[in-house]
Amino acid sequence: MRETTNALARGANFGNTLNLVLETIYGGMGFNRVAAFLRDGDAFKGRAGFGTAMPEVLQDLSFPEAYVTDVFHLSLANNADVFIEDVVGPKSAASMPAWLTETLPDVGAFILLPMNLNGCPIGLLYGEWMKGTAAQVEREEMLLMRLLRDNLMKSLGSK
Repeated sequence: MRETTNALARGANFGNTLNLVLETIYGGMGFNRVAAFLRDGDAFKGRAGFGTAMPEVLQDLSFPEAYVTDVFHLSLANNADVFIEDVVGPKSAASMPAWLTETLPDVGAFILLPMNLNGCPIGLLYGEWMKGTAAQVEREEMLLMRLLRDNLMKSLGSK
């Protein structure tokens, strides 16, 4: 956290801050993978990531901007942080997009942290645990991830 604050104070750009935030979340939460989806034309595409099979799967992480009822679009539309504890569980399976389970079949649980600029969704941060891994997010951990995301967004506003 302190590193991103210091990087911002030194004038770090969005790309450098994004990598620092992803690396911090990846290491701090014990995720299998982390990725940043950024708006690119009419889609949100994976642009940076760490973890298992990254960067090989990064190019396949993409979903259309056009709204469909899935957890990714709901998170973006409502600017809501999301924690899915069990991807295949009865409460969440219906809201999982097919591209996620096809591209990342070992996903067991994940978090989404949407990024909005002036009220418009520009992307989201994604972190996941593998199937069979006990996924838990403490209140303080979620607050810290939100602060990291907010620091990342400040790097856009400072230019």
